[in-house]
Amino acid sequence: MSALLPATANPDKVARLTFAAVMEPPPPIDLHSWACGNVVFGSDSPSPGAYNPAAYPWNEPILHALGPDDPCQEVGLKKSIQLGGTVLAQIFIAASLDQDPGPCMFVHPVDANAKRFVRTKWRPFIRNIKRLSRLLPERSRDAGASLDYQERADGRGFVQHSAATSSSALSQVSIKRQVQDDLDKWQSDGTTGDPEHNATGRCEAYLRAGTAKIFKVGNPVLKHNSRILRGWKSGSQERWHWECPHCQIVHPHLEWEPMRDAAEADRQRFCDEGMSEEDAREAAAANAHIPCAGCEKPIRFADWLRLKGTGCFVAENPRALRRKRWFYVWSAFVDSWSTIVRKYWDAKGNPEAEQTFLNEVVGEGFEAAGEAPPWEAIRDRAHKIGHDLGTIPEGGLILVISVDCQGDRVECHVKAFGAGLRRWTVFYKVIPGHIREETTRAGLDALLEQTWPNAFGHRRKAELLVIDAGAYKADVEGWVQRHSPKRVWMVRGSKDQFAPDLVMLQSRNQRRAARAVTGRAAHTIQFVGAAVIKGQLYGCLLKDDPLAPGYCGYPRGLDDEFYRQLCSEKRAKRKGTENWFWDRVYTANEVLDTEVYAQAAAVALGWKRNTDQRWEELRQRWETPADPTGQADLFAAPAADPDEGAPTLPEAEAANAVRPPAPPAPPAVLTLADRFAALNNDDED
Repeated sequence: MSALLPATANPDKVARLTFAAVMEPPPPIDLHSWACGNVVFGSDSPSPGAYNPAAYPWNEPILHALGPDDPCQEVGLKKSIQLGGTVLAQIFIAASLDQDPGPCMFVHPVDANAKRFVRTKWRPFIRNIKRLSRLLPERSRDAGASLDYQERADGRGFVQHSAATSSSALSQVSIKRQVQDDLDKWQSDGTTGDPEHNATGRCEAYLRAGTAKIFKVGNPVLKHNSRILRGWKSGSQERWHWECPHCQIVHPHLEWEPMRDAAEADRQRFCDEGMSEEDAREAAAANAHIPCAGCEKPIRFADWLRLKGTGCFVAENPRALRRKRWFYVWSAFVDSWSTIVRKYWDAKGNPEAEQTFLNEVVGEGFEAAGEAPPWEAIRDRAHKIGHDLGTIPEGGLILVISVDCQGDRVECHVKAFGAGLRRWTVFYKVIPGHIREETTRAGLDALLEQTWPNAFGHRRKAELLVIDAGAYKADVEGWVQRHSPKRVWMVRGSKDQFAPDLVMLQSRNQRRAARAVTGRAAHTIQFVGAAVIKGQLYGCLLKDDPLAPGYCGYPRGLDDEFYRQLCSEKRAKRKGTENWFWDRVYTANEVLDTEVYAQAAAVALGWKRNTDQRWEELRQRWETPADPTGQADLFAAPAADPDEGAPTLPEAEAANAVRPPAPPAPPAVLTLADRFAALNNDDED
């Protein structure tokens, strides 16, 4: 009877087999394989279709470093612009939410960047990946208080988009995977400390557990104070090594300096052969190459396209591989080398364009001047080729006044700005008395209405006056309220070393809302990126050619004190830190401060964004000779002495104030060509 019964299974064996089946580990997490199998770019992408790993072979090791199998907890990418850093960041977060779910965060420089990224990049990216479009619904169950929040349908993970300037968005949340985008553009709000430290602190719990991963992305801005370069210096410093097509030696060929030096040598050779400078530059660009460091034979862009897949990243600081992996890619990886050399020619000689080229094309920081040139050299140059004190020189098409307030005086700097980022001092004036005193305010009122002549018979008022409200805000505000916000602004220097020339804190809509409440336009304080401007200014002060981009011109007749104050600071590093600041080497620095504020005012009026057409319109308006019949001047303001309407400086205060002596009798008007010739005249004292 027992033989007819079915055999009973061993319950222990069944339990073990069942347990093994349900506990089978998931496949290893591989971000690169996930990207190859899932990522599809839409028609709005420059490269629509499925992700193509062969086009960007350097992405694979970066994605492997971002995966959980690599022990490092910080991955950095020092790069040029438009090199796929955003795509890598999106793959990192999307694949993590799919394969290793948890709290994730994108941190952007400001709110506007975060909103634009979500709308134009992140949402379209998710929609094109089928499994993620179901896993991450467009409408989240809990929008929270962040700029944008998207949660997995099963609640096992989320992605939050925040701004580095928003301390509230960076609080009360622990993050496992984080992207810090455009790191060198992050600015402190001045109240909550360093935003990079705050953002990294959100991962502290997972960092202690060893499961966090932070991806830092961006192009460096200023070499001396770059968060990207600071991370690169402490990281593994991995560069792409690939095979020379001639000698088959593997080493890092893709460097800008040898490409630049080869182009300069070719240009000089073509010039020596009789080509014009323009033709020589074009020929050198067409011949763009990098000499092999081994066999010295030229490697060209076609060789790179053929052999780029043979390369790999090699760490120059291998001791950091287990902690911080940092990679470097730049435009030569994807752009024609001839195009890169042409961009170099276009930027050469223009300090602003040179910085943009280094930052955005080469992916390196710009070496801003940290030491002022000798003030005597600037004074002597002004004595040789300077324009007349109190006159607007040729090319000065934007006119501004900047004012610095001291306890017993206000110092006023009248500046003209023109195309090619050139600038000139028109006049410098000290008005005695505190800004709260009525006589001082009357002097400023008169200065705002004063006109200044140019060599073409026109007289002009300043378009904008900016006044420092850092020390005496209430008193400054009392004077500023007398005037329209279209002509008078309050400013103060930003403490952020990365701040741009002018930080507009109120949007147009906010200004309209304030006007609707108060019934009039509101005066607000605009912050000035003084640290960046000083570095640019000191670089430009070295230029001797009045026609050179960035040239700084000064009139004859200013005293030595003016030039000492102009060159009164140098850049220094705080002891024991990587933080830099501007330190005084001379007691007074009001001239330098007013130079900085004047540049911010000019930027607000379009100095850096004006097109050639706009500059030509301004030339037609201000540098067309006035009607010789005199009819054009019937309604012009009468000629005014530069000191008219200003109180006389008391004898007791004269020693402490910067005041130009009375100008000498004006000589014949010199053209820019005459001034340049005078500069190079060895026979002149």
